[in-house]
Amino acid sequence: MLASDPFRLYAEIDAISFEKAARLWRRTSESSDRRCILRAAILEAFDHSERAGHTFADSLTILERMAVTSGASMQEVQWAWRQAIDNGLIMEVSLHGVRRAMLNRVFYEEATIASEIKQRVGRMPIPVTTDDVVRHAAALGVPQIDDSQIQAVMEACTHRTTIISGGPGTGKTTIIKIIASILMEADQQLVPLCLSLPARIARTIHEKTGLAADTLHNRLEYIDGFFGRNKENPLDERLIFLEEAFMIGNSLILALLRALHPAARLVIIGDAEQIAPIGRGKPVEAMLASGAVPAVVLNTNHRSGAGSSIPVSGKRVMKELMPLVGTDILYTQTINPKDTLMAVTKAWHAAKNAVGADNVQVLTARHEGPVGTKAINDAITGRREFAVGDRVMQLKNDRDQDFFNGETGTIADISDGTISVVTDAGVVAEFALKATGTLSKAYCITYHKAQGLEFHTSVVVADPGNASMLDRNMLNVGITRARQKCVIVDERNQVRAALAKSSSAKRRTLLAPLITGGTQFHRLET
Repeated sequence: MLASDPFRLYAEIDAISFEKAARLWRRTSESSDRRCILRAAILEAFDHSERAGHTFADSLTILERMAVTSGASMQEVQWAWRQAIDNGLIMEVSLHGVRRAMLNRVFYEEATIASEIKQRVGRMPIPVTTDDVVRHAAALGVPQIDDSQIQAVMEACTHRTTIISGGPGTGKTTIIKIIASILMEADQQLVPLCLSLPARIARTIHEKTGLAADTLHNRLEYIDGFFGRNKENPLDERLIFLEEAFMIGNSLILALLRALHPAARLVIIGDAEQIAPIGRGKPVEAMLASGAVPAVVLNTNHRSGAGSSIPVSGKRVMKELMPLVGTDILYTQTINPKDTLMAVTKAWHAAKNAVGADNVQVLTARHEGPVGTKAINDAITGRREFAVGDRVMQLKNDRDQDFFNGETGTIADISDGTISVVTDAGVVAEFALKATGTLSKAYCITYHKAQGLEFHTSVVVADPGNASMLDRNMLNVGITRARQKCVIVDERNQVRAALAKSSSAKRRTLLAPLITGGTQFHRLET
């Protein structure tokens, strides 16, 4: 297969990217096989769609892109298309009367997610009343609980699978503690488990709830594209909380569903208006759209003080409106990267002097560029190299040292060619001074890394260098990471440009109709 058609690897194996298949083809192909080139053109078009998060595309759009990239005639294109369908690489469906196409493995993935969800929809009730919810909340130090939180607890205690969504500060973490308390009282042997995509969020959940918490990849025993936990080797825990779930794509959701114990209860928690998954699909959004999974929206902000414009500004941003500038949201305009770096550095030092360095976080869209995390971190510290006392972030999972992607720590020592970092979890991790590629200074991090966290003060950066990524979802995340104050640094009116874009734009996916069993689509025969 490698020698004759490495692109088939991409079509059939999820862990093989199109770029990797192309590299293999360039290394192994002895001639420009026309059939392989045409197949590559088909799969490149699907890869383009998948990188935008979609699971299917219009067939005619794929065919037109294929003709452009391959330079082939439409007759050749249609022949290759039929061959790909006959060989089981792609499939076509009619959705609302329009021909759509998707990779066969992606259809199987969504169909399997739908099947797993339908098996997990149903009641799993225990005796619980409103008074029980209030009693457990009070015992946990929560003097007041709003009606939406009570409803969320009741739904989670009476169903096998529940979705609880809400904006920042609406009490999602509080809900976890109350649900766990009620269910653990009903079953003394129950051991809850909180799971999240980033390690830093898992640590934070554990600190706030006292419950066991871990990353999805670690707990599902992910190694080299495979998960050690599955139907034959399920998780032991019977109560699973999935935090920041809207940032999780199809493949990881499916891995979790396959690994759940048949008797497990799943509570899915997150904010639908934050950053979309990096991978294909939006499975939790599709579950909501299907209406098949019980869902509750938390609607009262408990984080910022009364009169704060931070939560309302987050909502305004999602409606394409400028945030409210005032005492808790400051706004600075700049005209070039140099001015932006100066404004960000000034804002960071002012906030550090007021509330301490650990309570301030600068946020930007990407690592590289004139106003990326690297440039901002160097500007704040006044140097490129690391120094003792620097806040740092790990950018890659290091299981041997218990220091995972997204977690932070402080450099305690630099000597004998080694950097010693004390992580926020109290673990000492060591790195060779000449091999610190997985470490980054953490005074500035990306919006993606900050999702699910909170700080006293956030400094939000919007600049033209990050315009291709920056959208209103990121601005919403940046503003609402702040509990008390947010500083917005806006270079050349990029905030307004970002407001016009959204990563919440609907992704093309079949998951919702597959869950409901709707008749709006059917598979086309060749």
